[in-house]
Amino acid sequence: MSNNNNLEMAGMIFFIFISFAWENMKKEYELWKGFENEISQEVDSSSATTQICNALNQFMDKAAYTLKKGSIIYRARRISTESELPDCMHKVLELIHDSSASYRNLDGFINGAALAEMNPNKDFWGFNAERSGAPEIEKAYAGRINPKGVSYLYAAEQPHTAIVEVRPIIGQMVSVAEIEIERDLILYDFSIPILDFESKEETHDIFRIIAKHISEPNYAGEEGYLTTQYIGNFIKEKQVEGIRFPSSLHKNGINIVLFDTSKDENDKPINYLIKSSCVHDVTEINIITNKMLPPEASEMT
Repeated sequence: MSNNNNLEMAGMIFFIFISFAWENMKKEYELWKGFENEISQEVDSSSATTQICNALNQFMDKAAYTLKKGSIIYRARRISTESELPDCMHKVLELIHDSSASYRNLDGFINGAALAEMNPNKDFWGFNAERSGAPEIEKAYAGRINPKGVSYLYAAEQPHTAIVEVRPIIGQMVSVAEIEIERDLILYDFSIPILDFESKEETHDIFRIIAKHISEPNYAGEEGYLTTQYIGNFIKEKQVEGIRFPSSLHKNGINIVLFDTSKDENDKPINYLIKSSCVHDVTEINIITNKMLPPEASEMT
C-alpha cells in the first residue's frame, strides 16, 4: 500500500474516532447541562434528572460496597500555619530551628525516648482526634457531596490519596489521620466495572457520566457542586451510608465519603475511631501531561 493510501486510511480512522468522540461529548454535555439547569431551577421529574436517578437506581444493588469493620481509611487536612500544630510539634520545630537539622530529614535526629517525652499523647502528632474527624456543623462548608451546614467525613483508602485530594502546595505540612471503621458500612461504589453488568447500553453511558462527574475536580465554586450534592442526597435517602469513587488527582486512588458522622454521649463518632495522626511535609508535586491533539505527523504515516 502506498504512502498516500496509508495517509488516507489514517485520516479516515482519525475522522471516525473524532466524530464518535464528539457525539459522546455532546451527549454527555447535553445530559449534564440539562441536569444542572433542572436542579438549579428546582424542576421536578424533569428529563435529565429522571435519567440520572433511574441509572442510580438500576445500579443500586450492583454498586453496593461493604466497607468492613476494622478497615482503615485516612483523612488529610492542610496545616496552614505553625500555630495550628500541637505542642509536641512546636517542640520539635524549636529543636530544628536551634540546630542545622531539617524537618525534612528527622531520621536519627531525635530518638524515640526524646519524642515520647515531647508528646505524652504519642498517637497524635498532627491534629488531635477532634480536629481530624468530620467538621462541626457550623464549619461544614459546601463540598462535593455535602451542602453547607451538613457534615460528612471525606477520606481516602490510601494516605497519599488523602494528601493529594487536599491540594497542598510545596513546603506545606499536612496532618493525616488514621481512622478505623467500627462497623460494616454499605457504600455506593462509583468505581465498579460497569461493563460486567447486564443493562441497557444507554444506562451504562449515563452511569459512566455520573461516575466521571462525581470524581472530577470542580472549578465552578459552590454552584458546581449542586449536581453531585443532589446525587449524594439521593443515595443517602436510599439508606446507603456513604459513597466510594475514584480519585481524579491520584491514579488508582480511591476516595470515601461517609454520611453518618453522628456522635455518642461522650462526643465520639459512632461509626469510626480516629486512632492517630501524623505530619507530612510536601516536598514535591509532579505534573505529568500527555499531548492529545493534533497527532504528530509521524503517527499519520
